[in-house]
Amino acid sequence: QEWAIVALYSLLYHNKTYKQFVFAKSDVDTIVVPLLQMLYLQSDLQANKVYMALVILVILTEDPSFSHTLHTRLMMEKVPWFAHRSLSDISLGSLSTVVLVRTVKKNMVQGRELHLVTNCLGALVNMAPNAAQLHPAAAQQITELVALLTRRFVRVLKTVSEGKEGGVDNDGGCDEGTELGMVADVVRLSLEIVASTLNEKALAGNKHLIYSLLYQRNAALTPLLQSKRFDDIVVPLNAFLDAIEAGISGEESDSGVEATVKLIEGLVLHSQTTLPSISISPAKFQYEEQESSESFFIPYLWDIILSLDAIPFLVTKEEDGAEGVYSNENRDALDAKQAAVTTTAENVYEGGAGSYAM
Repeated sequence: QEWAIVALYSLLYHNKTYKQFVFAKSDVDTIVVPLLQMLYLQSDLQANKVYMALVILVILTEDPSFSHTLHTRLMMEKVPWFAHRSLSDISLGSLSTVVLVRTVKKNMVQGRELHLVTNCLGALVNMAPNAAQLHPAAAQQITELVALLTRRFVRVLKTVSEGKEGGVDNDGGCDEGTELGMVADVVRLSLEIVASTLNEKALAGNKHLIYSLLYQRNAALTPLLQSKRFDDIVVPLNAFLDAIEAGISGEESDSGVEATVKLIEGLVLHSQTTLPSISISPAKFQYEEQESSESFFIPYLWDIILSLDAIPFLVTKEEDGAEGVYSNENRDALDAKQAAVTTTAENVYEGGAGSYAM
């Protein structure tokens, strides 16, 4: 229910006691799973409830212990509503990763709403340092996302280089505010997700991500070497993958996926101290409600109230002070006003009701 999503947001953001209560619970799946299911099944990504659900996930993942719980303590034997592939024995953290990445990819096809991408990647960035034992499906989705964004960056960079748009400096950087600059920022966030996930504590456990990066390195990482903007992440990642590839190439084994993954796990466990480091300072997204957020919430809340018929009639004051109810004509006029308000809400929705501090 849409009203429940708004109520949950209000409680989490404005009530510190309730927020602490949620973080202290061990069954947060009762909150997260319905949000993920709604995001997965929602066809219209511009719907207000999608924005609110993503903001809630960003707020929840601001707490490291919450992300740790999602990845290590909450497992799902099956996900019956996920139709694209069979998911079994998957942690709630990995399921969150799969759904959020799919939402980003779907958005790039539908409308490329920048704030939606920011919300999804913000939640993923917050979870990344605590991501452990990533499911193969989650590892594949992350790598495919990096490859998708890399292709987009290369395409825009080519357009810029041909002189169709300004925005590249001599060092391979990008001007802020240009399309190339915005795409580069999104690419960097996706790389930070990978680098933060492959931290020393979780390196062996995230063997599926290492395998997926090896398999798609030419599509996901190699093209980014043409821009110095990503050198601090891409160069160490490539060096790390070179060491992994050299380590497993000398081992006698069949070419199956599971056998290769086991070789990677063994190599990381026994040679972790000698492998190139991928240490970065992980980013963190923190949601902040804008001062003008009422321009988004007031029309949105009235839209929800009227859609529920929560007010069967509206009371107004007559000139003599007596109460009166709206006639059918007045109610029709009110519906027309509400339609105008809804349009306003959709226009404001482009900017949302909040911003992010990193």
